[in-house]
Amino acid sequence: FEIRVDLPIAAEPSPREGFERPTGNRHRRQELEIYRQLQMDRTPYTCTVIGGEDGLSARGNEKGTDVEHIVALGEAHDSGLSADDMVTFYADPLNLTLAMPHENQVVKDDRDAAGYLPTHNKCWFAARVVAVKQRWGLSVDQNEAKALRTALAGCTAEQIARPVCEASTSRTTNGSSADSWLTECDANGNRQVTCAEARAEACGVSAPVTSDHPLYQYMNDADGDGQVCE
Repeated sequence: FEIRVDLPIAAEPSPREGFERPTGNRHRRQELEIYRQLQMDRTPYTCTVIGGEDGLSARGNEKGTDVEHIVALGEAHDSGLSADDMVTFYADPLNLTLAMPHENQVVKDDRDAAGYLPTHNKCWFAARVVAVKQRWGLSVDQNEAKALRTALAGCTAEQIARPVCEASTSRTTNGSSADSWLTECDANGNRQVTCAEARAEACGVSAPVTSDHPLYQYMNDADGDGQVCE
């Protein structure tokens, strides 16, 4: 299976000039729809638990998800998007997903694929970048073209089709599987673990819970910094 990075090659301007970010939150109205289309309760880039519809920022949770532009607006401008198309591009569903604020605003920011590839779902992400840039007639520079080709090498159709975050049972701490930790710590049986549940005597996990702990995948890392209950 192969996706060709068949995009025009062009150097990006430096410094960036003439870029204006659209005002308003047209894309924010799509947040619930994006969440439902993901078909999982995790963000694609880091597989961080969202926490259901209540974990979406549009539901009043300031530490919830950001609506994320896969091809950042500034990057689209640098790649040839016209000012007249920017408002429509801003709300294009093909270019929207969900991410935790730290991952969106700090780790990824307005970087292209040469500067950022997600921890999870690299095949899906790279294929979506190509699809968005093809739809809008955008270019890539040499470094981004190389990064996209590398990320897509060996990808299967299933890996490209949609993001997937599998609940792992193989990661262990002190010889216990993730499912074993969940059984001990998920007091209400909703397959999510709160900080209070983690600290309870039945679970006995001391804070913070970091990304290398089996329980982390069942917890809500609101700021996406790789640790919970800090």
